[in-house]
Amino acid sequence: MSSESPDDLLNELPETEWSVLEEMGTKDAETPDWESSYSMAVVDFFRALGSCEEEALCEARNFFDQLFTGQIDEVEELTGAFRVMMKKLLERFSNTGDGNQRLHEASRQFDRAWGMSLMQKAVDALRAEMEKANEERLFALLSPILDGRPLAVSRQELAAQLELPLEELNTTIFRMNQRYRFFLEEEIRQSVTSSEELEEEMGRLQAVWN
Repeated sequence: MSSESPDDLLNELPETEWSVLEEMGTKDAETPDWESSYSMAVVDFFRALGSCEEEALCEARNFFDQLFTGQIDEVEELTGAFRVMMKKLLERFSNTGDGNQRLHEASRQFDRAWGMSLMQKAVDALRAEMEKANEERLFALLSPILDGRPLAVSRQELAAQLELPLEELNTTIFRMNQRYRFFLEEEIRQSVTSSEELEEEMGRLQAVWN
């Protein structure tokens, strides 16, 4: 993992979701590919509010349409992590009162789906890296550890199958977990503006997933 601080890495990024959002509604703005990244979280939010599958998909589509065309007002007042901002915009769009019990569940489902999306992107990045290094088989056998699933066989059996010393296999697993966390942090860095927000989002992600 890089020895650079989170703030150094934030400063190196050409743009984040925030900088894209600030241009939303202008004539030169490009529509970002947020739906592929965040649609599951948005759809789950509307599902938890009581919408059926078809209604949730339609509401999610309308939400992104309004977001991309600058029709959701007062975006400039929202600050902090991008996940928090998206939830506030969803609450504003859905016009749901703060005391609504379903809103609490919708918020919880949104956070969980958001986290799952980020983790999947980190897994995909690690897979691509290992495939480039001709380690497709190694990734296929070891990838369950990334989301806490057990390996199909014991580590001793797997080491024998891969013709590796057990110590080397353990080192490989440790490094895979390190790279996975690196890619996960990279995804989260795209949605925060400080190292403090980065740590907070990482902690919240772990809390939601556990």
